[in-house]
Amino acid sequence: IAIKDRFTDSSVDVKTYTVEIDPNKPIITVTGETDGTDVVEFEINSNDSNDRIYYTTNGNNPQIDSEGNPIGDTYLYVSRLTLTLDKTTTIKAISVDRDNPSFRSGITERIVTFTTRQPIFVTPIDNYLDEVEVELSAPTPESTIYYTLDGSNPNVNSNQYTTPFTVTESTNVKAIAVKDGFSNSLI
Repeated sequence: IAIKDRFTDSSVDVKTYTVEIDPNKPIITVTGETDGTDVVEFEINSNDSNDRIYYTTNGNNPQIDSEGNPIGDTYLYVSRLTLTLDKTTTIKAISVDRDNPSFRSGITERIVTFTTRQPIFVTPIDNYLDEVEVELSAPTPESTIYYTLDGSNPNVNSNQYTTPFTVTESTNVKAIAVKDGFSNSLI
């Protein structure tokens, strides 16, 4: 309502905002390293002990039939799981009433993102007289190292590291490691 002297009061304006909260929507908790290792653990919980939880690990929505049986790439969640993953993975889950499979929660989604570990400079940082051979190592298996010598930030279009290289003047070497399905390492 708006009020001002010598004016008629405005009408009351009412708006209703509805926020839907799905109390049975499962909660996905992920633990473990995601910085170059491939093993993660995850746990899925529901607030209703009468619910069964179904999940996928390929980004597809969980599917069940009218009797509550999983279809295709959907799995019934039983207990904490340890998975070996080779790329960033999307876990999706739903809660389904044990007695009436048509009562289902909304879908919970959790993206597990892996990050490639930073390259290691094997050659010690020091003062060298004439030249130095720079050797790099990639701690994430099957990752590729890219580097620059001009102070710019490296990317997949930069020099690809394959063997140690020689530097003959003061140079800032910057390097990243890249692996398909993983986020790039920090510089």
